[in-house]
Amino acid sequence: MLKKALIPLSLKEPHFKLTDMAAYINQFGTETVCLCHIAESTYSESERLRTEESLHAVSEIFRKKGIAAETVIERGEIASEVCRQAHQQGADYISIPWKKKNFIKRSILTSPDIDILRICSFPTLIFKSRGYLGARSVLDTMVYATDCKEADKKVLPYLKSVPFGAETLYFLHVRDRAPDPETDKKRQEHLLQKIAKLEDACRGRFQNIETILAIGSIKNRITRKSRKFEADLVVIGRNEKKKPMDKLLGSTAESLPHRVNCSVLIIT
Repeated sequence: MLKKALIPLSLKEPHFKLTDMAAYINQFGTETVCLCHIAESTYSESERLRTEESLHAVSEIFRKKGIAAETVIERGEIASEVCRQAHQQGADYISIPWKKKNFIKRSILTSPDIDILRICSFPTLIFKSRGYLGARSVLDTMVYATDCKEADKKVLPYLKSVPFGAETLYFLHVRDRAPDPETDKKRQEHLLQKIAKLEDACRGRFQNIETILAIGSIKNRITRKSRKFEADLVVIGRNEKKKPMDKLLGSTAESLPHRVNCSVLIIT
């Protein structure tokens, strides 16, 4: 399901980060990448040649990991053009080599990476290089932040079919506390029944599966639990029904890359 990735590049990314990314997306069964550079202004012929040379050098990084590489150079508004190219190139997902944004840029200004998250309807991997795949070939720990609602229908096929290779999968659900103990107990039992069905569907794909129910802020709890478990990947489904404040503050899926230390896979 994640066999072809479109990777938007500014061509300022350090090659060690892209080398880590190539090793990482091998865990997804990715066979081909389309390396996409979007310029917001016109090119001179010499600039285009330098861009082609840079893309060729990056292509070799992925080919050395056994991943075929294609290149695309276009001009336009970066986020919208990346989304258009993802459709045109037949990509299964977008993979972004993430660069940390400061609070002001996140809250007031914008960036192409943030805009891509907001407008694209493709599954998107926010890749954060930690160099941890150098000594081993598989992911250790994944956290799926489940809403126990509609997003599960989108995410479950990926958990069942994509060869992530992680040893441990945590199902994490963050909820509000019910107004009285009896109602809270019934709500907890109902959630555990729902997650048990998810566990059954994923059994055999992961060596260990555990369920965590937490109470509190969704964003804070996912952040804390992913750090506690030293997760290699957080998976979350994007809820199409956005709340009014999401336009200002960003949805949970859009805010997680700024908060967690590991890579994030957002399924739409």
